[in-house]
Amino acid sequence: MSSKHLLVYYSRTGFTSKAATEIARHLDCDIEEIIESKNRSGPVGYLGGIKDSLFKKKVEIEPPQYDPSNYDTVIIGTPVWANKPCLPVLEWIDQLRGRITATAFFLTTRVSGMKSTFRYMEELTGRAPLATLALKDGGMKKPGWEKRAEDFAKKIESQLNGQGGLG
Repeated sequence: MSSKHLLVYYSRTGFTSKAATEIARHLDCDIEEIIESKNRSGPVGYLGGIKDSLFKKKVEIEPPQYDPSNYDTVIIGTPVWANKPCLPVLEWIDQLRGRITATAFFLTTRVSGMKSTFRYMEELTGRAPLATLALKDGGMKKPGWEKRAEDFAKKIESQLNGQGGLG
């Protein structure tokens, strides 16, 4: 194991990817993008994602590269779809739920759904997060949001250090 953190995320428009890259810059972590087999680009992909989320449709993702049980912390990033985590993230959690130790969550959203998304992720993983970070897409177009990502990374580290590690 090369680090104590695993950062996994799904990004449809690039905002969650941008946040993941910035968070990873401040942590010694392995990073994995969750890849869905279905193309969700553009307006049609957006509407399809919302519709599929409302109907709780099952999705296919590429097999995970990393085993979360090899890490002290699994940091999970998602865009908000219909006030909950996106379907590819839900599928990743469903496949690996029993292997997840401590967690931290981050999300990107256009407008809302932050509390419900974090609550949903906590219920699915069975873990209260060490830290959470909610970023609005519009705010990520302005300078300064990176400090919030850095603070999120620092909080994860301090929570682990304060607990003497979780491994």
